[in-house]
Amino acid sequence: MASKISLNQLAKIFPNRFETGTNKPVGKVPPTADPKKPGVIQIPSRITNKDPNDVLHVAMTPRKTVLVVTPFMSEDPAKASLLARYARRCTHDSIKRGEAPIASQVFYYDVLNMNVPIERDWGLQSMLSWTPSADLVCVYIDFGVTQAMQVLINTAQLKSRKLEYRIISKVA
Repeated sequence: MASKISLNQLAKIFPNRFETGTNKPVGKVPPTADPKKPGVIQIPSRITNKDPNDVLHVAMTPRKTVLVVTPFMSEDPAKASLLARYARRCTHDSIKRGEAPIASQVFYYDVLNMNVPIERDWGLQSMLSWTPSADLVCVYIDFGVTQAMQVLINTAQLKSRKLEYRIISKVA
């Protein structure tokens, strides 16, 4: 049987792992200008004050696991680059919604050669492997639905995964 961990014990374990933003306590200091980027206001993270309750909140806050589905195949290098930026924006959109997205096509873009059909198939098969683990499958449809996206949609339906269609804008 697992023993309960006190907040003080958690504070000893987690404080340096979740330190982001500035080192000023949150709530006591207004947003300040970022010295590295002139004119950019940096809002401190709520976990920088090393309060054990904040550390516990960050460590225990569950996020929905989301499979991000975007178009990603193009023979044209310029369009492939555009679609890669679009996939990154979709992933960012999902994170802003409080989700824990996996957009494997972003990772595979750097690892696989998308001009080689067998490598494209490997990428699709790898994405399909994530489908049973996802709480939600989000299909971003600004550029339409490709055949590979449709395969992922059909698999999500067969695995009884919740589907959600989203639009964020084509400009990348």
